[in-house]
Amino acid sequence: MHQELQFPGRVIGTDLGRVSFARLAECLNGRGFQVQTEQQFTEALLLALEAKKPTVIEVLTDPDHISVAATIQDLRTKRKS
Repeated sequence: MHQELQFPGRVIGTDLGRVSFARLAECLNGRGFQVQTEQQFTEALLLALEAKKPTVIEVLTDPDHISVAATIQDLRTKRKS
């Protein structure tokens, strides 16, 4: 978000690409879950609480939504005004 505010459209060094943090956790001998819904999150959280090792719950969201009230496009439009 801060990169977009200062340098619109230039995400060099801030866009992590398609990294699966859930898979990364598993590679490091932890547990990893990818979730998209509230129900999936609840299920993953219950499993994480039972786990005997570090656990990552990766919540997949729309990358354009940077907060509950704004999108990247909103920032770009505001910046041009």
